[in-house]
Amino acid sequence: MIPPVVGVGLGSPAGTPLVNGADQTGRSVVTDGWSNSIVIFKAGDYLKFANHDKVYTVSADVSSNGSGAATIAIEPALITSPATDSAITYTSVPFTVALTSRVQEFSTGTNGLFEFEIDLEEVL
Repeated sequence: MIPPVVGVGLGSPAGTPLVNGADQTGRSVVTDGWSNSIVIFKAGDYLKFANHDKVYTVSADVSSNGSGAATIAIEPALITSPATDSAITYTSVPFTVALTSRVQEFSTGTNGLFEFEIDLEEVL
């Protein structure tokens, strides 16, 4: 799922979020530094950890608790742990993609605008 506006997620993250704890791998990451008791991510949002090349997709809606902490479900799984207190990028998350095939489908809609569909995958 791609957010409807480039660089803008579906949730409303706020604060100065950081990874909270070392040795985290798997499909969730414990974080803190969010504003208290808010919806920070919706499923389909993207995030990236400092010093990690991989972009992760938030796989379930998540809210911070009253202390600004949140456990975020992500895909794919973390293979290497981000360092404790690593910054989390959640707006304008940079990543590189490539076309998965040379075929691009397009048509002209009834309003005279072109509609098209392309398939992309992240380049690692």
